[in-house]
Amino acid sequence: MPKKPAETRFITVRDSAHLASSESVSVSKETWWSWFPNERIEEGITLDEFLDELAGAGIPQVTADRLASWQKIGVIPFPIRRWHNGATRALFPRRAISVIAELALLQGVGYSLQEIGPRLRGAAALTYYTDHHELQDKLTNMAGRHQELTGRRMASVEIRFTDANGREDAHSYVVRFDHSGSD
Repeated sequence: MPKKPAETRFITVRDSAHLASSESVSVSKETWWSWFPNERIEEGITLDEFLDELAGAGIPQVTADRLASWQKIGVIPFPIRRWHNGATRALFPRRAISVIAELALLQGVGYSLQEIGPRLRGAAALTYYTDHHELQDKLTNMAGRHQELTGRRMASVEIRFTDANGREDAHSYVVRFDHSGSD
């Protein structure tokens, strides 16, 4: 059974004067495994492999420096550092590639990093619970069934996330259907 990383806990110190000088405060950084807790750490990929896979997915503009800046401001979590192939290396879960692809896409269409952060959590949750192709297949089947029942072709199916108070999350997932070439 793979060892899971320790639970991430965050604290906010508004006024450090109340801390005794001998008191130490340990703050864990949020990691990719906080977002994808069932991913196996030993199957993580190194930073170089991660950047190569991003470039292979058509996202070559992401660099190690850019990842570090996004991590520093809290838009994305940190990798886990583990002994791997003879050295301590930063390891990323493969599922993080789709999250970074989403980040690059949203930034490319003009969203600010402050707007992108919450959307990435939604994207991570979506990829955690199901793979995109599986979800797309299920939504396509639902749209086909709806078309059978109503006689109307669907242009798209959209999933929107809301919190317990009904407030809409910033993330949604849309499957658009291409009807060109059909009657």
